[in-house]
Order: sequence, then C-alpha cells, then structure tokens
Amino acid sequence: MTPNLDNFCVYNAIFPTQYVFLGDDSKHPSSGESTISIMTFERELREIKDVLHVPSLTKNLLSMKKIVIFGYKVLFQNNKCIISNEEGK
Repeated sequence: MTPNLDNFCVYNAIFPTQYVFLGDDSKHPSSGESTISIMTFERELREIKDVLHVPSLTKNLLSMKKIVIFGYKVLFQNNKCIISNEEGK
C-alpha cells in the first residue's frame, strides 16, 4: 500500500471504494490499485503487483503475506529484511 500516486506505472481506479484496516483499528479508503516499480540495492527494477493506493497513509506498507504469495522469500536477519526471488536475487 502506498499514499504516493506517482509510484504507479498504470492506475486502475477502484469502485466501489475498498477499505484497509490497520493495526490501530483505523479505517482507510483505497482509491486505486496497480503495479509499482521499485529499485533494488543492486540497482535493478522490480515490480510489485496489486498495490493499493491509500492516500490517507503517511508511509508505504508492504504485506509480507502478499510478497510470499507472489513467490518471493522473506528473511529477517541482523535488523534487515531481505526479500529474494527463486533465484536468490
């Protein structure tokens, strides 16, 4: 989820509005969904699919469950979160 509209490659509006509930029980409307591109530490572009646009957020939020569903591995080690594909990249 991201509040930044500029992060989206293509933007698909959601109708009717979907709501996201956060850990503090706050309710936030999502107005769109699409794919975003992110730059890795190796300076390679990677895509994350089905990202929600939630304008009322103040930070980006990444769902580890969704990352794993898309076939990535998640490792928390030495105060870092390492996300890699099946090739270890």
